[in-house]
Amino acid sequence: MRRRALPLLGMVLIVVEVFHAQVTLEWARKYNGTGNNRDVALAIALDGIGNVIITGGSENPQRYRDITTLKYSSSGVQLWASRFNEVQSADMIGYNLAVDTAGNVYVAGGATIKYSPIGDTLWIKRVVGAITDARFIGVGRNGVFTSGGGRSNDWATLKFDLGGSEQWRRYLNGPANENDMLYAQHLDKQGNVITTGRLANSLDTITGRTDYIVGTAKYTSSGDTAWLRYYHGPTYYDAGYGITSDDTGNVYITGESEDGSGLPELILLKYSPTGETRWATRYRRTSIGDVGNEIVVDKSGNVYVAGVTGSSNYMLVKFNAQGAAQWSRVYAQYSFAIPLPNLAIDTAGYVYVCGHQRRGSWSDMRVAKYDSNGNELWHTDYPQSGIGYNEPYDMKLDKQGNIYVTGGGRNDYLTLKYRQVPVSVEPRTSDVPLSFALHQNYPNPFNPTTRIEYSIPKTSHVSLKVFDVLGREVATLVNDRLNAGEHSIVWNASDNASGVYVYRLNAVGTVLSKRMLLIK
Repeated sequence: MRRRALPLLGMVLIVVEVFHAQVTLEWARKYNGTGNNRDVALAIALDGIGNVIITGGSENPQRYRDITTLKYSSSGVQLWASRFNEVQSADMIGYNLAVDTAGNVYVAGGATIKYSPIGDTLWIKRVVGAITDARFIGVGRNGVFTSGGGRSNDWATLKFDLGGSEQWRRYLNGPANENDMLYAQHLDKQGNVITTGRLANSLDTITGRTDYIVGTAKYTSSGDTAWLRYYHGPTYYDAGYGITSDDTGNVYITGESEDGSGLPELILLKYSPTGETRWATRYRRTSIGDVGNEIVVDKSGNVYVAGVTGSSNYMLVKFNAQGAAQWSRVYAQYSFAIPLPNLAIDTAGYVYVCGHQRRGSWSDMRVAKYDSNGNELWHTDYPQSGIGYNEPYDMKLDKQGNIYVTGGGRNDYLTLKYRQVPVSVEPRTSDVPLSFALHQNYPNPFNPTTRIEYSIPKTSHVSLKVFDVLGREVATLVNDRLNAGEHSIVWNASDNASGVYVYRLNAVGTVLSKRMLLIK
């Protein structure tokens, strides 16, 4: 506990002890498909104004799964749902999704689909002979990148432009020309697409075992192969499962590699932007073995890996910028190591992990938060009902510190929103706000003017803009460097049509949004 002294001249001092925020469940939403069975959400994404989009597979009356995508508002109101299955006699599942800056939604699965912000289908692509199932998707400024299983047993990576026209496709085939598996795709900040997974290296004719290596390929946005790198451990099996990059373009891979006794060890690889190996780390916490699945990097180059350890635990491991392990924590118990763990880091460097917590014949979704020293700040379980399996498949954070989790809950889509509530605040003077805040406009509804108030805790460059429901900017109210304090501005909407508008405050990496209604 720490107190901070402030001068007392000319101000009122409010002294409050400092504590970490606690977490509360803001809402939980279920979606039960038309077949009333086998529904599970696999991926979640957030748009720029706080809406939540999820995709997965939902059973239809013919007992096959449709690619089913839902959009919720930040308050948990379902805005639209879209189902797609062109074959009707087989499962089609949405495995991953992305959202562009205009709020358009891109889904990867049995087909690649683009939806408008209001749920209209803009295009659908099934590329014969290229990708059987697109498992990964990312959207950049100039295109959409998808990856998945390709022709024969190759990897396939494709780029579409934003209108859905194919720009290029690339295949990756291992040296043994068989049974290659793609496990992760990542878009870096320079616009390159990077993939990793398992490549068949050779077949041992004596033992009959296939020798697998970690393969990592980096393509430029124009489809050129920037580099291809292999990692081979001491025995037969190596695979890359998770991938990320830092601001300067270094690439980090985690996965597993058999040691000399045939047990899996967690591996962590770092490549330079041009593909040189910076370091390779092997780590094993237990005598049974460890596997790395998800990976994030903080601003100082520290690396966090979420994975599985031993026979029944999820773990979190921190490595420093040189690749040395600093600490590890077990945060949940699983019945089966599927779904794999989820991992995220916020702008303050706090780390969040998600998995399912075994409860005998049932399981909860568990989310836990750690500081950079490995201290658990909180964990929370849902639903603690004693009924059925509740399994998280994806987790995302927004810039306000809210946590979103989606997965399956007793054969339904299950999506949760957690809000972090500070139990106390830092000491401050009475006339300086604690944090950035955006208040509800008043009056609301309004015609034609309304006042918007907001709080700035330190001198910052601030923008305050108004958008329509399609994400189009209609007004810039503030774009200036402002002093700390309380601020307000009036918007005159005389030239705008009736309807819902979103106003968004952006300052020092903080983005806050609210809605307002103009009625004429």
